Amino acid sequence: MAKLHRNSHWLVKNLNGTTDNKCECASWIAHWRNCTGSDRVLCCVVPCGRLAQVGAHVIVIDRRSDRSWWIVPMCKKHNNTHNQEPMYIKRDIEMVSANVYRTCHQGDWSWTVP
Repeated sequence: MAKLHRNSHWLVKNLNGTTDNKCECASWIAHWRNCTGSDRVLCCVVPCGRLAQVGAHVIVIDRRSDRSWWIVPMCKKHNNTHNQEPMYIKRDIEMVSANVYRTCHQGDWSWTVP
């Protein structure tokens, strides 16, 4: 496997206590798919190959982003309250804002590095 680093990956961490956050979509994984138009079915954590069952709330912890909340596709193994380990995801994964006023209401859905 190639070396994981900031040029090709994001370093993220799960956010706990986000269960009460809701949007107009059926679920957070539906929110991510609606906003990106992606048909991705696998967890975005490197090197996981499990099915992405949920839209996980994460923050980028490698100092390239503010403390905004983002939604990414993850398996349940990686998205759980006990997983507080930093995780690498590929940089080409679109992270969708968890701020529903920017996404569901405005259409400004994802964020990528120019």
